[in-house]
Amino acid sequence: MTEPTTGSDTTKLKTRAVREGNHYVVNGQKVWTSRARHSDLMLLLARTTPVDQVKRRTDGLSVFLIDLRENLGNGVEIRPIEAMINHNTRILVAQECIGDGRWLLKKGVDYAKERVVFDRPIGQNQGVQFPLARAYAELEAADMICRRAAALFDAGEECGADANMAKLLASEATWHAADATFATFGGFAFAKEYDIERKWREVRLYQTAPISTNLILAYLGQHVLGMPRSY
Repeated sequence: MTEPTTGSDTTKLKTRAVREGNHYVVNGQKVWTSRARHSDLMLLLARTTPVDQVKRRTDGLSVFLIDLRENLGNGVEIRPIEAMINHNTRILVAQECIGDGRWLLKKGVDYAKERVVFDRPIGQNQGVQFPLARAYAELEAADMICRRAAALFDAGEECGADANMAKLLASEATWHAADATFATFGGFAFAKEYDIERKWREVRLYQTAPISTNLILAYLGQHVLGMPRSY
């Protein structure tokens, strides 16, 4: 969707698609298409009717499904944009998970030490202590896989398996840390002032986006373990 001159003002995009016989000829530029170099297909938004020929600016826009495998180098050119952020999102998101998990775990541990019930801190109870300790172990293990994936990427080596495993393990470790902390806070976890309920909801996203746990398992099953493609 995004273009160099129009940004997010979609109705003013300049990419044109003109019908010629039984196909369209598309001319234009797009930017911030992060996965373009790693994808087979691309959804492309273009104008099939110029903006000055429509009643509403939202009219005259069409969506095309482009096969990059057939058109790359044959009308489609991809030029990487050097930027401060890493577009190889699985490793990046995995590290975001670790950060969120450690924030949540610290909240839970601090509360377990401070909250006194029946004349003893609740963190003295194994039912409170053990889930937090397990979440710590899982976060540390996930962090090591994240670091290995990042090291492989920086070295220019194949890191697909490690990036996928990092995302999988970090998302689950963070969710377990969130769940343990939520249980530690008890009823106060529902109070907005502690931010636990907010982060608890937010970190559940990591198991779904930007790539779901099941897709990661499918990748590992096929590309790492050599089993038949499952989808």
